Formats: sequence, C-alpha cells, structure tokens
Amino acid sequence: MAINRLGRTSEGFTLIEVAMSIAILSFGLTAILIVYLTSLRWAEEIRIDLTSLHSARAAIYDAGVLTDEFDVSAGFDNSDTPASGYVNDYYIVRTYTEDPFATGLATAGTYVDVEVKVYYGGTDLTGRLVQTINCSQIIHSDYNP
Repeated sequence: MAINRLGRTSEGFTLIEVAMSIAILSFGLTAILIVYLTSLRWAEEIRIDLTSLHSARAAIYDAGVLTDEFDVSAGFDNSDTPASGYVNDYYIVRTYTEDPFATGLATAGTYVDVEVKVYYGGTDLTGRLVQTINCSQIIHSDYNP
C-alpha cells in the first residue's frame, strides 16, 4: 500500500510487475504451443506409418488390391506377379524372387521371397519411402492363376 501526494492510499500493480507477468505468460504459452505442434507432427508420422504398413500387408498377399492413379484396378489378379500401383494413396512396388536355397518344398510349391516398398507423396521416383517389408511365401503347386 502506497500513499500518494494527496494523502490517499492506492493499491495496484506497477508497470514493471505487469510487464514481467506478461513475459512469463508468453514464455509459458510458447512452450505449450511448441509441445502441441510437435505432437501434431508425431501423430501425422504415426498415421503415415500405420496406414502404409496395412497397405503393404494387403499388397503382400494379393497384387489385385493395387490400382492406378485414378483408383481403377491395375489388373494384377494373382499373387505371383511383380506389380506396382496404389493402395490408400500410397504407391506400392511389389517384387518377388524364387528362393534357390529352399529345399524339400518342391512338392508343396515354389518358395518365394516377397518384397514390398511403400512410398508416400508420389511414386518410387518422387515419393518418400516409408515402409519396406520382406516376407517368404509358398506358392502352392496346384495354384493356377
């Protein structure tokens, strides 16, 4: 409590106290904003990773899910075809090679190694590679596409 020149008491904050409280408040709000924007960026990365993973798993087992850029079937109707196309707006390149070291499986079918690469934001030339999945499959000997 301060006494002014007229002898009355006055209460309140000084200009320095107000400026310091605004500075502290702005530092706190800036920190909160940075944390919020970082969490949004992480959430977007997680969404991209998860969606691309599910799209890749669909393309591993069946190349028929791939479409062209206009969402029209790319015409791959079997699982033993090297293929490329789109699933969920991700560009997918699916290749496979026969495993020369697989022995004893000749009666069951052909043992193949399948590789799927998923690109975000464009094709394999312009997009960002977000997933590469390798797996092994047996294409049964009675399979006739």
